[in-house]
Amino acid sequence: MVLCIDVLALVVTFGVSWQPSTAQEKKEEAKTEAQEEPKTEGATTAAPSAETKTEETKAPVVLPPYMTQTSPDPKKPLWPDPTGANSGYWTTPAPGPVGDGDPAAMTPAGLYDRITHNLFSINMVWVLIAGFLVMFMQAGFALVEGGLCRAKNSSHTFAMNMMIYPLGCIAFWAYGFAFGWGNWFAGPVPPGYVPPLGPGMSILNEGFALKIGEASYGLIGTKGFCLMGLDDVGVMAFFFYMMVFMDTTATIRLGPWRSGGVGRTSVCSDFGLRCRTACSPTGSGGAGGSPNRE
Repeated sequence: MVLCIDVLALVVTFGVSWQPSTAQEKKEEAKTEAQEEPKTEGATTAAPSAETKTEETKAPVVLPPYMTQTSPDPKKPLWPDPTGANSGYWTTPAPGPVGDGDPAAMTPAGLYDRITHNLFSINMVWVLIAGFLVMFMQAGFALVEGGLCRAKNSSHTFAMNMMIYPLGCIAFWAYGFAFGWGNWFAGPVPPGYVPPLGPGMSILNEGFALKIGEASYGLIGTKGFCLMGLDDVGVMAFFFYMMVFMDTTATIRLGPWRSGGVGRTSVCSDFGLRCRTACSPTGSGGAGGSPNRE
């Protein structure tokens, strides 16, 4: 009886001690497998991510042409651009396929194209409005000069103010703009500079420049005589803005002549002033130069 109890006690003791050991071994094996599996999975997932990062690093960033002022296909240049359609995309709030369609489906690239086009459009409208205001300064100068001279010279003064404008515009169109702004894009600008009137301004890139270190200072342009090859909407707005400033500036010096100058003297000197204004340091073709400091 005692022997049976002892044997039973040994069996129970062995069984109790053996089962936990088996469970512990199973737990340890499960832990080992669990630790090995994530490591394997991590290794397999980490390798593609590293390759992806390497590919992303090697892959060049493709920017829109209006950011780089370059054409993807040199045989089909995007600029000069008569309509401005190559500088982003105008917003068309209408159902597709003619309009933009669902705004929620707009991609970030498409939205950025519309924002950029809107930026250039707003700048162009402001430049034109400012040019219109400067153009009407011509009438103000005529009134001031006519009112400050004797009655017998008022008609002569008004005639000079009215004649100088079309003659000055013709001269500036023929050679003044080319000399003064044909090399505008070669001016010293910071990296990443984009012309406010659009990338079409980059075609003003021919002329003579003075290089000091890495900076280039335009001296005189050689592109755009009679506006040939400048059929770009941004360049046309820029030409109009500079033309009205040039002509209004040339009108200022008519004041001292309101009583003693003659028409032919004014006309001849006016043509010479066009070239001098275009070639002056303030209008020498550098970025930001302005010929309105007469």
